[in-house]
Amino acid sequence: MIDGLTKHVQDRFWDRIARSVAKTGISADQVTWIGAALVCVNAAAYVGLQRPLVFCAGIVVFELLDDLDGAIARVTGTSSRHGAYLDAMTDRYKDVAVIAALAYVHHAWVPAFFGMFGATITSYAKARAGMEAPISNAKWPDLFERFERIAFVCIMLLAVAFVRVDLRDRVVAYGLAIFALLTNVTAVQRFARARTILRKHDAKS
Repeated sequence: MIDGLTKHVQDRFWDRIARSVAKTGISADQVTWIGAALVCVNAAAYVGLQRPLVFCAGIVVFELLDDLDGAIARVTGTSSRHGAYLDAMTDRYKDVAVIAALAYVHHAWVPAFFGMFGATITSYAKARAGMEAPISNAKWPDLFERFERIAFVCIMLLAVAFVRVDLRDRVVAYGLAIFALLTNVTAVQRFARARTILRKHDAKS
């Protein structure tokens, strides 16, 4: 929701940074792959080290590359369907890596499963609607999109860092349960929005 409503402001900010980065010769696709690899390494490090603050900081820093790759593509005129597809696919793997690390360390597989289920359906709802009719990314300001999901996980990790060690599993279990609820509410919201859009297209045809 926040990401969709502030996209034009974010794009201007990232475009300025991308112009400098693009001068190094690095491509948007390379940034996408690097970002995905770093997120996965960060998740694996959390399994081994179990340092919530380090994990949180890594998520924030490495996820910034998700905005940078698109900006590089825009300012260099190299935007492509392949790049957009690659970005979307690697986002799904990054999400799974982060949630799986939390589930493994804190024994919270059930809420993690339903959380990822809701997140996946949220993404699929728009992607599938886009196969049926032209869909604008700017018209989907739903409740708990990827930006909100990442922010929620980071806030949860901050909470984990400052509670007693014996309470950490409980904080993550409850946090992921809320995460699951919000992702599935958003999936239903997006389904309803897609159905409305597609019915309008059907009425025009």
